[in-house]
Amino acid sequence: MRLQISKTKNAESFYVVRSVYEKGKRTNIIYEKLGTLPQVKEKAGSQDPYEWARAYVAELNRKEKESFEPTLMVPFSPDADLDSNSRVKYKSGHLFLQKLFYQLGWNRISGMVKAGGDSEIPLNTILQMLLYTRILYPRSKKASWELYEDFLPAARAEKVQLHQVYRALDLIAENSDKIQEFVYKSTESHCKRNTEVLYYDCTNFFFEIENEDDFRKYGHSKENRPNPIVQMGMFIDGDGIPLAVTVFPGNRNEQASLKPLEQKILKDFELSKFIVCTDAGLASRENRLFNSHPDRRYVVTQSLKTLPEPVREWALEKKGWFLEGDRKRKTYDLGSIDDEAFRDRIFYKEQVVTIAGIVQRLVVTYSIKARDYQRNVRQRQIDRAVKTVNVKPQEMEHNRQTDYKRLIQMSFLTEDGEVCSVKQLRVDTDTIAKEEMYDGFYGVCTNLLPPSEDNPDGTDALEILRINHMRWQIEDCFRELKTEFKSRPVYLSRENRIKAHFLLCSLSLILLKYLEKSMTDHGFTDFSTEKLLNQLRDMELVHFKGFGYVPASNPSPILSALQDIFRIPISKEIITEKSMKKITSVSLKP
Repeated sequence: MRLQISKTKNAESFYVVRSVYEKGKRTNIIYEKLGTLPQVKEKAGSQDPYEWARAYVAELNRKEKESFEPTLMVPFSPDADLDSNSRVKYKSGHLFLQKLFYQLGWNRISGMVKAGGDSEIPLNTILQMLLYTRILYPRSKKASWELYEDFLPAARAEKVQLHQVYRALDLIAENSDKIQEFVYKSTESHCKRNTEVLYYDCTNFFFEIENEDDFRKYGHSKENRPNPIVQMGMFIDGDGIPLAVTVFPGNRNEQASLKPLEQKILKDFELSKFIVCTDAGLASRENRLFNSHPDRRYVVTQSLKTLPEPVREWALEKKGWFLEGDRKRKTYDLGSIDDEAFRDRIFYKEQVVTIAGIVQRLVVTYSIKARDYQRNVRQRQIDRAVKTVNVKPQEMEHNRQTDYKRLIQMSFLTEDGEVCSVKQLRVDTDTIAKEEMYDGFYGVCTNLLPPSEDNPDGTDALEILRINHMRWQIEDCFRELKTEFKSRPVYLSRENRIKAHFLLCSLSLILLKYLEKSMTDHGFTDFSTEKLLNQLRDMELVHFKGFGYVPASNPSPILSALQDIFRIPISKEIITEKSMKKITSVSLKP
């Protein structure tokens, strides 16, 4: 900074000016206006005003060199227009994600991938761009590339062209296995992964196209859409953090997707001993046999309707039930219990059974709350079925197993058995009665051995139920991918780029989960994913050239927690240019 004196016919004005560099060019800006000569004389007192002004500027320079941040006075003029070629506002919520990205060592992914690929692609910058925008401002790849200009310049270490973004997707897809292996090992070294129990499930994603191709196929859409779909299989660990993903055509049986991905975990991740927990749709005989291994076990949901009749009768029998948490192991009769007294309790019983030629433990539970919920859902479906039969018979064009139309029986025979040309509709009371038999009941199968004298470390029934209950975490992962990250619809058509898109979505979810884990590990638990994302998305800085950045978002406990954990003080009244360089350099270090 230096002193500048502006002289006119009528006055002398004293300014503190400093030089700033923008796009390689130097320009002078007014740092502080000291006033006219009479005003400076008043400040100087008995001292010479010129000497006082020079001494004042020298003191500012001394304090700046000592890293002391002086109070800044930013001049504004109501007559001055903003420079149309300069950027005023920047997004800054990614700084915490960027810090975590480097802490996990993901900046090394670029070197690993480019070693056998296109060395001209700025992959590290592109990878960060696609991850941060997917978490904070999810949109298409082109829109993400355009939006990235709004991020602080330090995040954009290299200039990126749009065609490089799409070429990077090809590289990411070609190295998918290597990337997933690296990500697992980097997160394992950062924080021990909870791999005692692994959860697996599948979902699918629709494409807004008319016809299927070799990869996007017609299949049963989770959203009941008629569009072609692809399917994603995902393993998560016991903390709900994604472990590995696979993407496959929409018409392929999802049961066949578990074994190849699990084999990759066994080989690439060097995991050998774990329990696999899945739902009934993935609990095929082959998958159960694959996990009937000295080091691997399974816990799967079991449909009671498909059990052999003797086992099904035992499962629905009213007598012989135990109460969760009852140490006396008293047995209960479901036909004589008080519904209100036991509404929030779980009854259970277990038996060793043979299902599909496999000897395994079957644990059955009964919940009054679940029973009432299922009956309420069915009653609403019955009401819709009655309305369809009486008022809107034309709506019986389609029928799914979980749709209310399954409760409607359709025939082309009269009551006398004669064929008629008009279809006859009626509510199927037999189907309703059969479904009501299973209300409140739930089954789980496992090959985990129970505790015994020979096996004191065995797994009791309640622990099996706890393991199965935690399956909600993978459903939560799929929900976040589809709602918070807007991973669908997908604006890509090539198979390898589609696979890269979903791999990036899963990496984004891992990054977000570790951000949440960092907060909970430091004792900050009073937040939700939605609140955390809203805070990060709301964070913006207004840039005053030569002075610094002023936060344009409201402070909050979440922001305070993030600053404490990652040592990034981003909510000062003004962040000087020098301080911002320190902040961005901190976010780029492990």
